[in-house]
Amino acid sequence: ALFLCSVALLINYYTDRFSLMRTWKRIPHLGPGISLFSRHYFFPLAATAMAVLSSYFWASFPFDNLCEMGNETVGEALSGEWFVDPKGDDDNVTVTVNATSPAIMHCRQDFFRFYKGDWNRFPFSAENQPEGMEWMTEDQEDLTAIWSWVAVGFLGGLLIIYFLGIFRKFCCKPKYRARGDDQNINFSEVATISSYIPQVNSPIFSYPLVACSIENIDDELFDWDDPDRPYEYYDLTKDAKYLMEGLTDVSESVTFSQIAHWPPPKNEQVEM
Repeated sequence: ALFLCSVALLINYYTDRFSLMRTWKRIPHLGPGISLFSRHYFFPLAATAMAVLSSYFWASFPFDNLCEMGNETVGEALSGEWFVDPKGDDDNVTVTVNATSPAIMHCRQDFFRFYKGDWNRFPFSAENQPEGMEWMTEDQEDLTAIWSWVAVGFLGGLLIIYFLGIFRKFCCKPKYRARGDDQNINFSEVATISSYIPQVNSPIFSYPLVACSIENIDDELFDWDDPDRPYEYYDLTKDAKYLMEGLTDVSESVTFSQIAHWPPPKNEQVEM
């Protein structure tokens, strides 16, 4: 077992090492747009749908569309033994019906499929059952009453959330207002300083390739750092000059982007 575990760990180590150095890329810079949309729209809608459908399923149980006809019984005319084919495959089953058995009639227990013009459908509570075709038990009536009000509360909350979101979007546009005082910290002195530099991601290299000349760029402006190689190693302008040498002139000002950096004098405050 120890030998097998060591072999498995060794395989995992080299697989992860190869993937980290040659296959995997840095995670993309994604904003919070997807998470904000999910939190503001998707999750409230999903929670409301769950509450409404839960109320609907509890009210429609047991889904057999059979209701007792009050206190009526089957009577002597329908009592006795009957052959029933429940599956439709000529496999008859013997059913014994007593004269005192309650009479059963067909009814619709589906609040979404009531007859046209009949009864209220929402909320799915015992009060909205069709008269004379009630099927809920006492416990089911209490449970559906709770779920129906929960569904109504979720629907009302969802409408309020959407209304407030629309109202804030069109009527309460935020305005920029500067707060605080100037801290007299120059941009070049910020510890996390970075700047936009044209780069190209490659599946072969662990770090992006720089699509401009870095001769006039301070190393502090890069948001990544290769501990083994300098930034010149990733400069595509040098590769282009080497590959096109003797064929044609490569103009950096036309072929590649132009980036320049003029740092302020060291240890000297720059007046804003």
